Formats: sequence, structure tokens, C-alpha cells
Amino acid sequence: ADIAEKASLLTKLSNAEDVHLSGALTKVLATRLHGNGRTLVGALRRLRLERNDWSDRESTLRACGVLDPFFADNSSWD
Repeated sequence: ADIAEKASLLTKLSNAEDVHLSGALTKVLATRLHGNGRTLVGALRRLRLERNDWSDRESTLRACGVLDPFFADNSSWD
């Protein structure tokens, strides 16, 4: 899947999971997360466990820390 398609999917999935992502965070996740839709949902659910609103600039960096296991070489570990 290309980045634009994955970003669109992330937007739809985040709405369904009630997780609010900034545009920058959506772009980071679309470019850095590997795996299928279940991996994306897993990442969103991990974010939601921490909090629902990831829409400000500082949250993008914090979200990258929360999602560190997903950015590892084997990001489809879940």
C-alpha cells in the first residue's frame, strides 16, 4: 500500500477507534508502520490505552515512544 492509501486507512481506523491523531502523526505512522490493517489497529489501540487525543505537536513525539515496539524491525509482532 502506498503512503496516501495507508494514511487514509489510518484516518478511518482512528475514527472507528476514537483516537484523534495529528496530521503529522498520521504521516509518521503511514510511512513507518509495516504490516497489515491489524498492525495499524493494534498501534491505535496501544495509543488509546495511553489516551485518546494525540492531536497536538508534542503528542507526536510521545506517540512515537509509545509505539516503539511497532517501529522495530519485526513490527508485526502483535
